[in-house]
Amino acid sequence: MTEVAGYIRVSTPGQAKEGESLATQRQAIESYAENKGWELVAIYEDAGISGSTTAGRPALLELLEDAPKGKFDVLIIPRLSRLGRNARDLLNNIQTLRDNEVVLISLKEQIDLTTPFGRALVTMLAAIVELERETIKEQMEENKLAKWKDGRTFLGQPPFGYVWNKETKGLDEHSVMCGPVNSIEEVVNDPHVQAREMIQEVTHSRAGKLKVVGTPMKFSRTPCQIEKASPDLGEHTEEIASSLLGLSEEELETLRKEGVI
Repeated sequence: MTEVAGYIRVSTPGQAKEGESLATQRQAIESYAENKGWELVAIYEDAGISGSTTAGRPALLELLEDAPKGKFDVLIIPRLSRLGRNARDLLNNIQTLRDNEVVLISLKEQIDLTTPFGRALVTMLAAIVELERETIKEQMEENKLAKWKDGRTFLGQPPFGYVWNKETKGLDEHSVMCGPVNSIEEVVNDPHVQAREMIQEVTHSRAGKLKVVGTPMKFSRTPCQIEKASPDLGEHTEEIASSLLGLSEEELETLRKEGVI
């Protein structure tokens, strides 16, 4: 009797309860094996693990280690994306199975990998799977940013002593001692910051007048101030080249003509 194994995966714990859950994937594999009259010897399961890379998926790594040992003749997966969402990893995993004479069956795509056309189709689908992953990732980042701009969520970890309130869409003080969380505008306009001259105005050669952070050190007899803005890119190149590297004016002129400086 043909011995088969299955592989199932979901990316997040929430997917285990909704959508194509682990139970749904398991049932599909069991039904397919039963209809074929095959013996299902094992189902490898990665729960709540991304398919972006093979590394970090213990069940898949165990599966790839068992393939050369002849523990199963056929591997059944619900769809190609369960095996991997990175084109290179997906194709490498498929090649590992082929090298060990393990037949791969994807229930969703129904591709025959024993034919040249089937293998070519898998290569194209692998690229599509990776494109889908990158698109989903980009959309999630855009949605997070949009929610943050609208005040519907908080990106990152709230400051110590605060918790994010979804109803008021703001930070609430927690039950610990903590300092205030100010916006950039509040910091700049703070009376103490202004009195300490922590925000100073300088003139840049190209950008015009800029506000920069002043020095925190204050001495009664030796005032500390920002004298000028940061230099332009390459502003002191010739000075450094001549004083530190010892280049002559002729050598500098050659570098100018060649577009090096």
